[in-house]
Amino acid sequence: MPIDSKQETRLCRNCGKEIILKIKRDLIRKLFCSRSCSSKYYSKKVIPLMLSKLGKEARRKQARSIKVYFAEYGHPAQGIHPSEETRKKIKESQEQRFHVNPESFVRGENHPNWKGGRRCNSAGYVYIRNRVGKRIRLEHRYIMEKHLGRKLLIDEIIHHVNGDKRDNSIGNLRLMKRKEHASFHNRKRWEKKYA
Repeated sequence: MPIDSKQETRLCRNCGKEIILKIKRDLIRKLFCSRSCSSKYYSKKVIPLMLSKLGKEARRKQARSIKVYFAEYGHPAQGIHPSEETRKKIKESQEQRFHVNPESFVRGENHPNWKGGRRCNSAGYVYIRNRVGKRIRLEHRYIMEKHLGRKLLIDEIIHHVNGDKRDNSIGNLRLMKRKEHASFHNRKRWEKKYA
């Protein structure tokens, strides 16, 4: 809602530049001329004030606790790795967890929730996990590559003859060029619309 009568102004808390307050919400919220002024103000004035209220001893204690944590558990970004003692503790806790629930460490086909490694995307195509490269691939393309004995070219499309994207049997798959595939579906749409 615009401010009635003449526009009000305020000075930026950081740089002192004049800010024009255009709507009522600005009267409460707008204290700075820009986001950069806001961040500069808080980094220069507010954060040091908060740290000064902590006191020297509290800041030392906080710094010590952080150093102890990094010394014990490591900090990979800084190249500090966990100590041998910590590694042993982690390994023991994992072994203990394994004895309580052995299925929590089972992966892949041996896991009780394994669903065959197949997933469907929102378009209805089936994805499989390739065991060799551990890549996720479209099943119909993978099956056609195995059938042909070569990788598919960029301009090659696999067409599902019966229209069921989940039926990836070799009898239902047909290799087409992109242009041929597009014209096939355009012709189908035209026949449906005008026939």
